Amino acid sequence: AVVVPEKGQEAEEISTDKHGRVKVRFHWNLPGNDMGGKHQQERSCWIRVSHPWAGKNWGAMAIPRIGQEVIIDFEEGDPDRPICTGRVYNGEQKPPYSLPDSKNISGVKSDSTKGGGGYNEIIMDDTKNKELIRIHAQYDMDSTVEHDDRQTVHNNRTITVNGTHTETIKKDTTIKITEGKLDQAVVKGTADYYVKGAVTEIFDSTQTTTVKQKIEVSSTEDCIHISAAKEIKLTTGKSELLMKADGTIILSGQDITIIGGKTITSSAPEIAANGTKTSKIGVGTQTVTTSTAKVEVAGAAIASAAVGSHEITGAIVKIN
Repeated sequence: AVVVPEKGQEAEEISTDKHGRVKVRFHWNLPGNDMGGKHQQERSCWIRVSHPWAGKNWGAMAIPRIGQEVIIDFEEGDPDRPICTGRVYNGEQKPPYSLPDSKNISGVKSDSTKGGGGYNEIIMDDTKNKELIRIHAQYDMDSTVEHDDRQTVHNNRTITVNGTHTETIKKDTTIKITEGKLDQAVVKGTADYYVKGAVTEIFDSTQTTTVKQKIEVSSTEDCIHISAAKEIKLTTGKSELLMKADGTIILSGQDITIIGGKTITSSAPEIAANGTKTSKIGVGTQTVTTSTAKVEVAGAAIASAAVGSHEITGAIVKIN
């Protein structure tokens, strides 16, 4: 028999009632069969359909669609109690996979309704050394696990997302790479990281960060603390600041300028300021200049005082 629509449902692709029953037209009533005559448009009564599982609000369900060829049996041989026990392919409605080439394939493939053009599919290919399970969702795919979800991949894994990828994790996340490397790349766009609590990073070997433009580090509420066991070196071009673990600090560069908005204080048991050519200390026009040849003290007024002895010596001493 062939599944046919209920009256008024001729435009549908699936015609059924609330019990999942269908109506059929037997071969003797099909067009082209002389035995049908004027009865070609007759439909059967509603016929129950056999399914692999059938429980109370649970089980398996696949309603035969209009035009499909079905097998009709009769309960206890009673023609008033027909039942659909199966479905078969025919010359017009062929299997979804070409045969005999695809004889190793088992699966389920649907057809989008109305109008076709798409499908959902679960396929199993049992070809030796090419075994495959493939799942295809024509539109959305939802998966819900009420407890644990475990996946084991013994070789490679590839995930490709053509749109947006969003993950929400309410507790901990652990990613452990026992061998190999981790590569992360944002080819186009930006990367944002927000952590409400503390962040700890531990590197057992070398860390290298390369920024082609600029890098900014700021602490809006507390401090920035950088420490190293041996030394810290800051370098740009010909300028360098080197801090060693023994307390030595070396600042070097072509020109070094220290500007204090209010006060600059230097304190140590011994302070040495040496210039290979000239050394100059001044406030405005009041200056003290030392060079390899002489020491010059210049100012609007110069005061020289000593609590103890005060010596002025030289090969020639001129006063006024």
